[in-house]
Amino acid sequence: MITLFKQNRIRKYYYLFFLPFYLIFGLLRVCKILPKKYILFGAGGGSQFIDNSKYAYLMNKDRNICIWITHSYRLSKELKNNGFRSYLSFGIPGIYFQLFSQLAVVSHGTFDLIPIFLFKVPVLQYWHGCPIKKIGLDIEDKKNEKSLGDIIWIGIYKICPHLNNYYSDYLVDHSKSMNYQASFKFSNPSYIKIPYPRLIPLYHEQLQFEEPNEQLTELTRQKSNGKKIIVYMPTYRDGLDGQLKLEEQLINLSNIFAKDDRFIFVYKSHFVINKGIADNNIVIYSNRDPYPLLKLSCGLITDYSSIVFDYLPSKKPITMFVFDKDIYKRMPGYYYDIENNFSSIISYDYMETFEKIKNEVFSDKNYDTEKGMIFNNLFSNTFYKGGTFNISIIKQKFIDGHA
Repeated sequence: MITLFKQNRIRKYYYLFFLPFYLIFGLLRVCKILPKKYILFGAGGGSQFIDNSKYAYLMNKDRNICIWITHSYRLSKELKNNGFRSYLSFGIPGIYFQLFSQLAVVSHGTFDLIPIFLFKVPVLQYWHGCPIKKIGLDIEDKKNEKSLGDIIWIGIYKICPHLNNYYSDYLVDHSKSMNYQASFKFSNPSYIKIPYPRLIPLYHEQLQFEEPNEQLTELTRQKSNGKKIIVYMPTYRDGLDGQLKLEEQLINLSNIFAKDDRFIFVYKSHFVINKGIADNNIVIYSNRDPYPLLKLSCGLITDYSSIVFDYLPSKKPITMFVFDKDIYKRMPGYYYDIENNFSSIISYDYMETFEKIKNEVFSDKNYDTEKGMIFNNLFSNTFYKGGTFNISIIKQKFIDGHA
């Protein structure tokens, strides 16, 4: 079951009751009564330790001013046990750090933190990758007419823009077309190009943060014995029908890979999917963070996920399995002509997907040029290299306005 979006909708109404405090906190910052001290990090709607915010925090955690904020008791306890400065967003220490913050670093929107505390605090929005499928306003604008509720919320956003999860003051975007800006345009962000921290495990081998989990340790052993680790990492599907179709294709893929004992087939679900699946032919990767797994992998099967762009520069085998292309083309729609832009890596059924990955894994043919062309036609290299991960330098250069 997808819960994150429902939680954000509920929280939006809850936070609305605290609108006077939002305005008061902003006034206090303008008057410099609330000094700006701390740099806050959050991700996954405040419930997960994942994505760009996670690795940005890990790169800067030794600075006492860097604080991880979460809405989850479990996660806060887990991070504290690992020696990280993590606090509940609604606890007294968490509220204190949010009140005296100088910068908010988020990966999934303002609801990674408590938006009521963010007025006059710069928000650096990574937005967990460049989307292929349309998001936000590019979907909502397909409606024939706006409801009364939509009109009311448009008015509320003018008073409290941080209640719109897409709010940002600084948006990281490496795409050359910058074609998904409509959802962020209302807050008029500055667009900056700094490397995605979540790609550190893939492209910065000298930087290591975490001990491998048990699954990674076992998969590493299997790989050292000659097994090829193939990861299936699709995006989520809305509705029960979409989920059932995805599960059907997942079973089809697992069965065909099970017939070739050279492979280990690993399934990593999208982080908003809570429902599990049981199948003896599938290794279900349970850790929320897929990037150490992708580093270990020998090939990737995905679809409309932004993980495509993360993985392309690795030059490893990759296939986009788009069995429901026509459905997705209608709703939510694409930012890219996938059949044109990704023709060399696209497949439409599970047998074709298996054959494409198998051939590339065991072929002598060099596919690097094709992948390099796809990536270079769409993105700048700042996506995964160059620049700095030092949050103080980033703030000084891009936010304070001086190098």
